Amino acid sequence: MKEHRIPIDEELAGILAVLIDKSKKFSNQDNNPKDYIFVRYRGKRKGQPYGQNWVNTALNILAKKVNITDENGNLFHFAMHQFRHTYGVKMINSGADILTVQELLAHASPEMTMRYAKLLDEPKRSL
Repeated sequence: MKEHRIPIDEELAGILAVLIDKSKKFSNQDNNPKDYIFVRYRGKRKGQPYGQNWVNTALNILAKKVNITDENGNLFHFAMHQFRHTYGVKMINSGADILTVQELLAHASPEMTMRYAKLLDEPKRSL
């Protein structure tokens, strides 16, 4: 897994500080040697990170519970990569240059980042 840093605002930094403290209370070097922030707080996997499938399932249960729908009124289906993709598209559509977005997304090449360079509906309408 690639490791890289992304900028965050003070509000998110505060939220993460609370989560870091909480994860330290429920984990140790044996069950969380990489110091993951988002860890299980109970059960036999206490201190271990949540898997991507668990997060996807939890988000989709929430979508159903609070009736999150797409533009056609269908129940929205979450996939973790959507968050990364949305971040990339929004940065590009806000004027960030491709090389900066490439670095923040830890892409190996600008060509990969160019896949994110599609206009959102709002900028399209203003042209």
